[in-house]
This record gives sequence, C-alpha cells and structure tokens, in this order.
Amino acid sequence: MAEGFGKAFVHLDLSNSGSDPFWCNSDGFDGTSDGFCPGRTVLGVLLRCKAPLSLSLGGNRNASHTISEILNGLAAEGTPLAHLNLSQNEMLGSETQIKTLIQLLETSKATISHLNLSDNNLFSDGVDSLAGVLPKCKALSYLDLGWNSACADSQHALFAALSNCKSLLHLNLCQNLIAQEGAHALTSVLVHCPLLEHLDLSANAIEDGVGVVASTLSSSCKSLTHLNLGRNLLGLQGMQQLSHHLGESPCLTHLDLSMNNICAEAAASLVPILSRCSRLQSLELGCNSINAAGARAMRAGIKACSSLTRLGVGDNGIGVQGLKEVLFAVSDKAMVELELSGNQIGSEGAGVVAKACEKVGKTLQRLDLSNNGIGKPGAAKLAHGIVRCSVLTHLELRGNELGPAGGGVIVEALAACPSLSLLGLARTAVGSEGVSQLATVLARGEAGRLERLWLAGNAMGEEGVAVLARAVGRCGRLQEVDVSLNGVGEKGAAAVAALATALRRRGACVRVEGSAMRGETKARLKALRGSAGVFAFLCDGGEGTPDVFKRVRSQNSVMEGQLHFHSGVPKGF
Repeated sequence: MAEGFGKAFVHLDLSNSGSDPFWCNSDGFDGTSDGFCPGRTVLGVLLRCKAPLSLSLGGNRNASHTISEILNGLAAEGTPLAHLNLSQNEMLGSETQIKTLIQLLETSKATISHLNLSDNNLFSDGVDSLAGVLPKCKALSYLDLGWNSACADSQHALFAALSNCKSLLHLNLCQNLIAQEGAHALTSVLVHCPLLEHLDLSANAIEDGVGVVASTLSSSCKSLTHLNLGRNLLGLQGMQQLSHHLGESPCLTHLDLSMNNICAEAAASLVPILSRCSRLQSLELGCNSINAAGARAMRAGIKACSSLTRLGVGDNGIGVQGLKEVLFAVSDKAMVELELSGNQIGSEGAGVVAKACEKVGKTLQRLDLSNNGIGKPGAAKLAHGIVRCSVLTHLELRGNELGPAGGGVIVEALAACPSLSLLGLARTAVGSEGVSQLATVLARGEAGRLERLWLAGNAMGEEGVAVLARAVGRCGRLQEVDVSLNGVGEKGAAAVAALATALRRRGACVRVEGSAMRGETKARLKALRGSAGVFAFLCDGGEGTPDVFKRVRSQNSVMEGQLHFHSGVPKGF
C-alpha cells in the first residue's frame, strides 16, 4: 500500500514484462501451453483490491492480449485507478482498446492523477476520443502523450480539453507534429495551467512559434522547473524569439535546447535567457553548430548561472578554444556532469579538461569525452585529471584512439575513482593488451562498484574475452558487459561462456553482437540458461532486428540474465 495525493492506493508494476515466459510462450503468444493465463491471474488479484490502483503496464508490446484482458476486466468491474502507465504498447491504435481506455478513465475520473500513454500510435482517432474524457479528470496532474503523432485537427480538440485540466504539473507532448500553428493553439492550455512544473515540447518543429509559447509560460506558468524545447528547428530566428519573449524564470532548473540548429550568432541569444534563469541547474545544448565563436559568445551567460551543475555541449565542434571558454565559465561551479563529446578537442583538449578537473573534480560525477580525437598523449594528460575526480561514477571515452598504452594509463587512474559505475571504452583500439591491463585493475578490486563495462569494437579477440572473464569476479556489481564487434568467433565460445558464467548470479547482460559464431555454437551457449542462469536472446540479423535491439536498449534496465548475439551491426547503435 502506498500513499499519494492524500489517499492510499495499491501499486503494481508489470512494465517491460512482455518477453518474460510468464506473459508469452516460446511462440510469442500470450498464455502458456498448459492453459495458464497470466492476464486472468493478475486481474483476479487486482479485483480484490479495495483501494484505487496504481498500475504500470508499459513496454509490453509482446503481450497485447494479456494487457487487453486486464484492462477489459478492470473496466467491466468499474475499478478506479490512481495511476495508469500504458506507454510503449502500440495497442491503443485499435478502436476497441480506445473504448476500453475511455471506459476506464470514466470510472476513474475522480481518482486518476497520473496517465502515461506515450508511444502508442494514438494518432487522430485516439486523441479525439481521449479529448472527450480528459476534462472530467479533475485530479489529473501528470499526463504523458509523447510520440503519438497527433494531427492538427486532433491537437485543437486535445488542447481544448487540456484547458480544463487546471491541476496539471507535468505535460509531455513531444513528437506530436505541433509545428508553428499548433504552438499558438497550445497557449490556450498553458494560460490555464498555473501549477505546471514540467513541459516537454521536443521534436515538434515549432520554429518561430517558440516566441508565443515562451511569452505565455513567462506570464502564466511561474512554477515551471523543466522545459524541453529540443529538436524544434529554432535556428537563429527562433533563438532570438526565445530570448525576446522568455521573461524572468526564477523557478526554471532544467532547460533543453539540443538539436536546434543553433549557430554561433544564435548562441549569443543565450546570454539574456540564462541571465533570467537564476536557479538553472541543467543546460543541454548538444548537437548544434555553436563552434568556438559561439562558445565565446555564450560564456557570460553560463558564467551567470551560479547554480549550474550539468552542462551538455556535445557535438558542437567547439574545438580546443571553445572548450577553454566553456570550462572557464564553469570553473567556479559545483559541476556534477560535463557532456563534451564530439568536439574535436584532440589530445591538447584532453589536457585542458585535466586542468579543469583541478577545480571541478571534487564534485564531478559524469564525464563524456567520446569521439574527440584523443590519442595516447591525450590519455596520459587526461589520466592526471581523472585522479582528481574522486566521486566520478560515469566515464565515457568511446571513439578515441587511445591504443593499448593510452587505455592502460586511463584504467590505472581508476583506482582514484572508487565510485565508478560505468566505463565506456568502445572503439578505443585498446586491443587484447589494453583489456589485459584493465583485467589486472579489476582483479585488484579497484573498480568494485562497476556496473556497466563497454568494450565493443576493440579487436580484443578470444584472448581478451578470456582474460576479462577471469577478472570480473572481483566486480560484485557488474551488470552489463559489451564485447561486441571484437572478432570473437567459434574459438571464442568458451571465453564468452566463461564470462557469462562469471556473472551468472547477477542477472547480467553479456553482449556479443557482430560475432562470427555458427548456429550450433549459439545453441551450446543457449544451454547456459540452465547451467548458469543465463537467458539467451538469439538474433539472426534479419529484417526488423534493429527495432528489437532498440527496444532492449530503451528499457534502461537489463532484464535478467541476457546473452545477446547478432550476426551484423544493428542500425542506430
């Protein structure tokens, strides 16, 4: 029993359970061969609950019949809900399912406070139906409709409905084709949501419409803390509109402007914006075109944000000079995260980062320097900075040609980072020699809190995997090891089996995508599920494979004991 909004409710979380044998048999159909029906079993438990339910069924694409059975039963019995998560199910495009959902919401109009329907292909019909019931849900405070691609006509109906939801604290409308016209219509919602704290409008091509949104937020949503405007094609004109219309935002703590075609000139518009956000803690500017001149232009704005703890300027081509501007701006702050990937800083820039660690290292927890052209000399410089980061938990260096020697000095520095939980060394050319050095550090127990280790694309071969397998026993928290694209062939099966066996009691995930193992070898490894508690997920690299891997990756948690194979390279990885 949990407490929420002054009332007790029963919470049941069955998210991301669609690949569990409890939900589906080996043929992918709901239920099992002996007639056991999980939907009816769960439903029976839920219907005995007297308090309103908090029910999470997100990410169950493979168990649509089971989910339908649960929802239909709850609707038929008139069971009230407090929270409902149906995200990532792709089942609400059906007219029947929409009717069931509407019936559930009608029953729960006095109790429902959290509703997550993101990534469900609602489209126009589903959004129209939903618009009819939302005004009745007076207690609704959290609404996530992201990734549903609602058309313009449906948006107007939805916005009219949301204008009656005056208790909204959290609203996610990302990827809904809002565009400039929709941005103007959205203001009719915002003026009626004075309590709004979190607004996600990313990936909507709002462009110049950002001005009217910003103006309304400034006048009506004084409590706003999180604003996501990423991927909206703002460009120079949009940034100028935002700068002109966004007024004092004393409560704003998180601002995302990533992927907005922000050039150096547009970056200058950030200065007045940031000067009005006195409590800003997180600023995301990744994947723009800020370059060194833009970094210099926005330095004063970043410097003015005294509360800033997270800064993302990855993939902006700022170079060494731009890096110096950015790090100078944050040198007096208690930085927790720096995302600096893809900026062409090279080994010289690695030295600049190391120098900055003298000031921010005491608080820095996450550092991403991926794809920056850092070589062996840069690794040696960076290692001097890493030893000053005593609370570092995430270090991402993928795509830098460190080589065995460079990788060696980095892993030796990790002894100064006892809290490290993620180490990303994919595509760093460390080879089997570098992996052997890493294994030595692991065997000494100097990375005892490590949970994720990414070593894909390092040509370590069977020898490297075997050495790693012998060392991971000292990493009591290790949950995910990626040794994909490392030339692990038939002879490497024993090494992979040893690695999986070493992690068997932790429900870990071993990735060996891009292997050259034959079907019979994979079958032998699959047998590990019985002897070592490893669940084998085999994929032949056929059509549709990329989506499967994207789903596994997007779940943000490794399901119990997964061993992944792939005969090719998944797109999008």
